[in-house]
Amino acid sequence: MASTSEKKITLKSCDGETFEVELTVALELQTIKNLIEDNCADSTGIPIPNVTGTILAKIIEY
Repeated sequence: MASTSEKKITLKSCDGETFEVELTVALELQTIKNLIEDNCADSTGIPIPNVTGTILAKIIEY
């Protein structure tokens, strides 16, 4: 059974869109995993440069 208190993180696209995703999902994406491990998050989330909101949504969906 999934935990309702799963930790979530915020990803920010280059065009300013934000996406809240479960940490376990984000860690499946190698680039995001590296950014998390390198403490690249700021107070508003993890910036994903050069990726638009439309593309980031498709990546998360996949």
